[in-house]
Amino acid sequence: MSCRDKDNGCDDCGQLTPPYGIIASAVGGELAFFDLVDLKLIRSESLAGWATACEIVPAGGRLVATDNDAGALTVLTIPEMERLELISIGGTPVDVRVARNSLTAHLLTHNSRYYRISLNSVEVDTIDTGLEPRRLKMRPGDHWAWIACPGDSTVRVIKEQGFFEEMRVAFAGPCTDVEFSPNGVFAYCALPGSDQLMVLEAQNGERLDSFAMPGTVVDLGISTDGRYIMSVDSNYGVSRVIDVFDGISQDIQCGTSAIRVRYSSASRAFFVVCPRQNMVLRVNPYSVPPAVTDTIFVEPIPQCLAFLE
Repeated sequence: MSCRDKDNGCDDCGQLTPPYGIIASAVGGELAFFDLVDLKLIRSESLAGWATACEIVPAGGRLVATDNDAGALTVLTIPEMERLELISIGGTPVDVRVARNSLTAHLLTHNSRYYRISLNSVEVDTIDTGLEPRRLKMRPGDHWAWIACPGDSTVRVIKEQGFFEEMRVAFAGPCTDVEFSPNGVFAYCALPGSDQLMVLEAQNGERLDSFAMPGTVVDLGISTDGRYIMSVDSNYGVSRVIDVFDGISQDIQCGTSAIRVRYSSASRAFFVVCPRQNMVLRVNPYSVPPAVTDTIFVEPIPQCLAFLE
């Protein structure tokens, strides 16, 4: 029986039982740990600084987060929240991802640098990328990193073996985020300037199809079955759930700003950060129509979230 089954709270036993999520807020570096199914708050902690992006590393129970005060990447233990590493970088951190297969952290900085950091040896590799990189996603399999660079309207594709830019996809306007089908065959690129979600063949960047997608600066999330993509607009909170199998879409208002949408397989729902309202919303894409079903209120100003399932 887990500590959650005993209903005495994980603070009593010092453990966290998946599935759970972490929401990081900016004002005081607050962290809210919550159950992904019933949304119950499990515990609260705080960072030394504050983070714009974070990821949970299942192996060894670690949290990887940007430190936007120090301009660094920090690695902490879970649940003790003891700092294992503080890795200095040259620039303001923007986004971070963890490749589970290679146990590496992948970090973007605003000054067009991409860092790959081994979580075992703390060895750092770095390479230039496009202008004003905004979001980084690992193509399933973790052999390629795709970097959306709105500053020069490109997506840079970095091959991890050899660590070099293998492909560059150019668009007529800024691409703000990328997502992938679960098998990694298709890449979905957010092009808010033309109100398009462009579908590419991930292997060669060939354009295959597109969906209508409203917004000005857009983040993307995809369900684990690959059926639903959710786009959220950080300027106005206009969000759209797209059924890629039949092309039907539904708009939902998520506060006045919506960022960092992620899908939880345990909850069978998307979670959306709304920084201006200090809340995270759960959106059920399987209901007809898709709808916001729950709200988690957190400390100001939520910036990112991460799951362990």
